[in-house]
This record gives sequence, C-alpha cells and structure tokens, in this order.
Amino acid sequence: MTGEKQAAEARIDLVIDQSKPDQGSLLAAIDGFAAARALSETLRYRLGLIVDELVTNCIVHGACLSRGNEIRVTVEDRENELFVEIIDAGQTFDPTATPPPQCPRTGQVAVGGVGLSLVRRFAEWAHYNRSDNRNHLRLSLKKNEKAPDAA
Repeated sequence: MTGEKQAAEARIDLVIDQSKPDQGSLLAAIDGFAAARALSETLRYRLGLIVDELVTNCIVHGACLSRGNEIRVTVEDRENELFVEIIDAGQTFDPTATPPPQCPRTGQVAVGGVGLSLVRRFAEWAHYNRSDNRNHLRLSLKKNEKAPDAA
C-alpha cells in the first residue's frame, strides 16, 4: 500500500494492491488521518466501516487481476463533510443501484448485501460512474450528523 497526504493533511490518497491486500494498513492510515483531523469517534468508525466494506467488495468480487490490480482510496476533509472516492478496475458494479437485502421469513440472517446497506445508511450521498474501464464511487459523510435511529 502506498499513501500520500496533501493540502495540510486535509486529504489522503492511498493505493492498495488487490493481489496482496493489506487492509489493516489501509484502515490504520485512514484512522490516523481521521484522528489527526480530530474527527469524532463515531465518524471515524463510520469512515472505517465504509472504506473496509467497499474495498473488501473490490477485492472479493472485483475480479480485476487481469486488468490492473490497484484500488485507489481518497479521503478528503471538507468543511462540513468527508468526501470519499474509491476507484478500481474490477467488473462493472454500481453499488448505488443494488437493492437492499431481503430478510428471510425464517428468522435467519441473509448472507450478503448488509455492508452496502450500512454504506447507504451512513453516507449522505453516493454517486457511481464507470470511466476508463474503472469503477468510480464517490460518497459523502456529514461531519456533524447525529446517529441514525435504530432500524
């Protein structure tokens, strides 16, 4: 993983190699960035959870080893929000268009889709596009948001 801090620590750009993923280092770098920006524990948790879920999806489901194996993660601290961008060369996948998981009637927990539901719940907005054979997902987290009500 490589990383670069820019603009007085207001932005961090990280690259993770999908063929040798080191999500621990990625998440530690993001948490260090968030701590240095004095972000709340809640926001730090949400940021880490969102990045972990989305990068895990790129690694597990992206199948991009034959087309380039970098996953780029950018986090930018803006005035009232955190801006997050994740770019990968995996298969076309729009997480904003994926329906929420259906709860089985048997009381068992459904497998899959729960992480994307959390991303939707914590992100203020999300936008996906496919450009240059890469998935581009951009999203925002409000900095001063109250915790969502329990569902």
